[in-house]
Amino acid sequence: MAASLPKVSVALCVYNGARWLPAQLDSVLAQEGVEVEVVALDDRSTDNSLEVLRDYARLHPGVSLEIE
Repeated sequence: MAASLPKVSVALCVYNGARWLPAQLDSVLAQEGVEVEVVALDDRSTDNSLEVLRDYARLHPGVSLEIE
């Protein structure tokens, strides 16, 4: 039986960070040797941060999203 990978959870608070989110999320999701979970909380951004987060959540099952 193969050993399971250690799980790493990353909490991400977002407010108008759409410009940096793709690079940030790509970097976190590219980690090797661990199972990555990203929990993102958007604090009513007025840019398209929420859209970026929703796209990543749709494409990556380890990304969950909370909207405040």
